[in-house]
Amino acid sequence: MPRVIISDTAREPDAPHAKFKAAGCRTKESFLKLAKGRRYSTRWNQLRAQKRFGGRLGVRAAKTFVVRQLRVGEEVVYPLRRPITIRLSLAAAGIRAVSPELRRLFEQHAAREGAEFAVYGRTPAKALRALATKLREIVKEHREVPPHERTEADRRINEILDTLVDWEGFRSLHPVKQPLWGRVIGLNEDGSARVHWFVGPRGIEHSDATLGSGDVPDELKGIEPGRWFYSTARVFPKRIKWLDRPVEVPDPYDKHAMKAAWDLIPEEIMDDPGAWPVKRAESGDGGE
Repeated sequence: MPRVIISDTAREPDAPHAKFKAAGCRTKESFLKLAKGRRYSTRWNQLRAQKRFGGRLGVRAAKTFVVRQLRVGEEVVYPLRRPITIRLSLAAAGIRAVSPELRRLFEQHAAREGAEFAVYGRTPAKALRALATKLREIVKEHREVPPHERTEADRRINEILDTLVDWEGFRSLHPVKQPLWGRVIGLNEDGSARVHWFVGPRGIEHSDATLGSGDVPDELKGIEPGRWFYSTARVFPKRIKWLDRPVEVPDPYDKHAMKAAWDLIPEEIMDDPGAWPVKRAESGDGGE
């Protein structure tokens, strides 16, 4: 959890509302029924947010976080080029999260100056997640589109995203689907395997390398030494996630065998512009 800096503007919380305390209400519904104006409903939200945000912080108190990445759920993480500041404060809608570094991005996305650049959550954790989710929505809308379909607005927003997000770090955390095409040399006693890679993980081509025991699937162990295989996987910095079962294919160094092996691979066109084209669509004249 990032280090928390409490703003100097923090003050002791107000006493509970007199009418709420005098009425002895135990639920939100009973309090709202008693209240005759909108300000009482707002007061309930402030009291609830104050309790969750920190018992000693007042309604106008704030917390400031310095973060180096934004996480959306368990799968998507955006590493940042430099730390950004996120300020959490209490509001009638719950916890309000703002970041000065993200303001220009949000304004460009909303296509107007001075647009609302805050998000809200019922808890500090949900407010931070809402901010990361907002970033994810902008990335999907403006970056994850084919280059030929991008507009001038997409270009402006992508320039801002490039100054915020470490895309090289992002690709290492979220590798695209890529082919693994190699020949089994042999299995070692520790469960690892020696492979000659035609196209291998982490940029290996036309050379031998060892797959660690944790990266060798059972199907690969069943392929005889000297046989060629093909599969697809997502290659992380410290592990390989196999997506398809390795299957035997002909020798790719043999021109005719390579064409036969290529025909065995199902056609797949990646939507991500940065993804490896596992197989290109056949052209109208039968060429590739």
